[in-house]
Amino acid sequence: MRSQPLPRPFHLANEGLALLLEPVMLAALAWWGAEAGGSPTGRVLPGVAAPLAAAVIWGLCAAPRARFRLPM
Repeated sequence: MRSQPLPRPFHLANEGLALLLEPVMLAALAWWGAEAGGSPTGRVLPGVAAPLAAAVIWGLCAAPRARFRLPM
């Protein structure tokens, strides 16, 4: 069963929402990582590593031209 494409205005709204949510998600991960640590180094390292890891995993597995396609 093939899903039907969204009508043009809904498709544009969906793309716009995704464009806004991606940096918000990365900022939330950075904030969470910074709050998880105790010392200044312990705050910076997870604050940088958490969004970086999420971006790499998204790029490898979930991006439109991902190297490793996940079965849906």
